[in-house]
Amino acid sequence: MQNRPLSRFIKSPFGLRKLGFSALAALSLGCLPTAQADFSITGFRVIDSSGYSNLLFRTMNNDGVAVGRVPDYPTDTAYTYSYATNSIEALSMPEGTGADAMDINSSGTIVGYAREEESMNMYAFSYSNGVFTNLAPTENPLDFSKAVAVNDSGIAVGEVTLGSGLNKAAIFNNGGGFTLISTPSEYTNTRSYANDINNSGIVVGLVETDVFSTSSEAFVDTGSGMTILSRVEGSLGATALFINDNLIVGHYSVLDEHIGIPGMKTTRGFTMEMDGPDAWVMKALDIIEDETRMTVTGLNSHGDIVGFSFTTDPMEVIPFLYRDGQTYNLNELAANMGLFTGSLTTEGFVRFEGLTSINDAGQIMGYGRYYVGDGSPMTNRYFIMNTAVPEPSTWALLGTSAAFLGFVVLKRRRQAITAQAA
Repeated sequence: MQNRPLSRFIKSPFGLRKLGFSALAALSLGCLPTAQADFSITGFRVIDSSGYSNLLFRTMNNDGVAVGRVPDYPTDTAYTYSYATNSIEALSMPEGTGADAMDINSSGTIVGYAREEESMNMYAFSYSNGVFTNLAPTENPLDFSKAVAVNDSGIAVGEVTLGSGLNKAAIFNNGGGFTLISTPSEYTNTRSYANDINNSGIVVGLVETDVFSTSSEAFVDTGSGMTILSRVEGSLGATALFINDNLIVGHYSVLDEHIGIPGMKTTRGFTMEMDGPDAWVMKALDIIEDETRMTVTGLNSHGDIVGFSFTTDPMEVIPFLYRDGQTYNLNELAANMGLFTGSLTTEGFVRFEGLTSINDAGQIMGYGRYYVGDGSPMTNRYFIMNTAVPEPSTWALLGTSAAFLGFVVLKRRRQAITAQAA
C-alpha cells in the first residue's frame, strides 16, 4: 500500500521522521501518462465516530476499508471502518493484547504492531480472515518489531530491533518470519526503516547516516539490498516514503529559513520516476505557494498524491490533492460546494485539517474540525470524499520495463524469505 498514517511521521533523523516538506522548483511528472485534468467531488460522507474516544484512522484500501486504533496504553484497540457498510468494528486480538493497525491491502490483510499487556513485548503482526499471526516471534523480551506497510501479496515491511539495539529495516513474510534488508557497510552501525513496498516487492525507506540520528539517506531495495538514492542538490538528508509501480515519493531536508532558529531543519518533497528518460532522478515537488512545510500522507497507483501543507502568510493548513500536474486545495473546493456548515447550533465541518490516504478508486480519507450542533465545542471527525478518477485505459501507457523488474524482484524476494523461514 502507498498510503501512510500521520503518526509514522515521528522519530526522524530531523526530529520528525517524515513530517512535512516545503516547495522548491516546479515538478514535471515526465513519463506519467496524461490524465483528465478536471477534478470533481462525487460524494461525501462524515464518519460517525462519536462513540469512539480519540479514534485514529491510519489508511484505507481500494475497497474503502480503513484501519486505525483507539489509544488506551498499553493495550490499544485496533479498529476497521467499512465504507460499504458504514460501520466501525474492533479487531479481534488475542486476550491481553493491544494492537495498532497500520496498513491494509486489497485482500483485506491488515498489518501493524501488537503489545502484550503483561510482558509489554511489541511485535509485528498480520491479521487475515480472522487469523492473527505474529510476524517476528522471539524469545528475547527486549526485541521488538513493527510492520507498517503491506502489498497485495501479503508481504509486509517495517523494522526489527534485535540484540544490537538498533532498528533495522525488515521484510516480513505473510506466513511469519522476516529478513533484514542488507545495509551498505558505512551504515552498519546506524538505524534503518522500511516505509513502503509495492506489488512488485520493491521496498523504500531511510537509513540514518550516523548514530546520533542527525540525518538520513533515502534508499530503495530491488531485491539485493539497499541502494542509496542521490539527493536533491544542496539538501541535508532524505527519506523515501511511498512507492507505486513507477514513482517514489519522499522528503528531503533543508535549513528552515522561516523559523529563524540557526540550524533548524524543515522538509520538502521529491518524486523519483523508476522508468523513462528521467529515471532515478529526484525532482523537487512544488505545489503550494508560500508553504513552509508539507506532509504527504498518500500515493495511489495512478500517481495521485494527498497531504497537507502549512503556510505562514496567511497562517493556515491546506489539505491538498496533487493529480496530473494540478494541485487542488480541498478546503477551497469544499467551501465552494457548501460542505462547511458547522456552527454551535448547526452540525457539520468547519474546515479540513488533514488527509490520511487516497485509494485507486479516488476515495480520499481525511479529518477536520466538526460541530455536532448542540452548543458543545468542536471535535475532530473523519470523512471520506469520493472523487472522479481517470479511466483505466488512460494509465495503460505505463512502461512494461517496471513490471518486468518487479517480477524479477518479487521472485528473488520470495526465494530469500523462503530460505529465511527454512
